[in-house]
Amino acid sequence: MRKNFMRAAIIFVALGSVSIQPAAASGPQKALLCTGTKNCDQSAEGTVTWSPIAMNSFLPADGIQADVSIPDHQLGLTVSFRRNFTVSLPASHVIELTFKQQPANAFGGIAEIEGVAAVGDKTTPLAAVPAKVSDTVYMIGLVDAPDERRSNMAALCQSKSVGIRMKDAGGHELTLLLEEDAETNSAFHQIFAK
Repeated sequence: MRKNFMRAAIIFVALGSVSIQPAAASGPQKALLCTGTKNCDQSAEGTVTWSPIAMNSFLPADGIQADVSIPDHQLGLTVSFRRNFTVSLPASHVIELTFKQQPANAFGGIAEIEGVAAVGDKTTPLAAVPAKVSDTVYMIGLVDAPDERRSNMAALCQSKSVGIRMKDAGGHELTLLLEEDAETNSAFHQIFAK
C-alpha cells in the first residue's frame, strides 16, 4: 500500500504546477486532460459538473459527484467522492471513477489509475490506494490512518482542483484535472470533516 502511495506522490510532484484558468462563476467548471508527465505537454479542455449525492436519506450529503466530458478525446466519466460506510474496506473515504467513454488516443482505454492529488497553491498527493474493479470502473480508497486522514482532509479542503493520474493501455501518462467552484469546496469541507 505504501509503495503505491509513494509512486503516486512522485508522479504528481513531477507534474509540476499545472493549473486551470477559472471558468465562469456559474454553470459547469473546467476539466483538463493532460498527456505527458511535466507541465501538461499536450492538453484538451472539457467540462465538469458537480452535484451532491446522498446514499442515506437521513444525512444531508454523503458525497459529491463530478460528471466529466472531454469531447476532443471522446472521454466521459463520473467521479464520486464519498464517505466510506463499508466496514470491511479500510478507507476513510472512497473515490469511484466510472468511465462512460474511453479516450480515442488511449490505445485500448484506461489501464491503470495511479493516484489522486489535491491541487491548490501546491499539488498534494493524497494518501490513497487505487484498485481496478472492471474495465470501466476504478476505486481509490483514502488511507484511514489518523495522520494520513488529517493530511487528506486538509489538502482537499484547501484545493482549487482535483488531479487524477492515469495510464492508458499503451503506457502513456494522463492527468485529469477537475476544477472546483466555491460550492464544491464547501461540499468537500462537509464530506471530509467527518
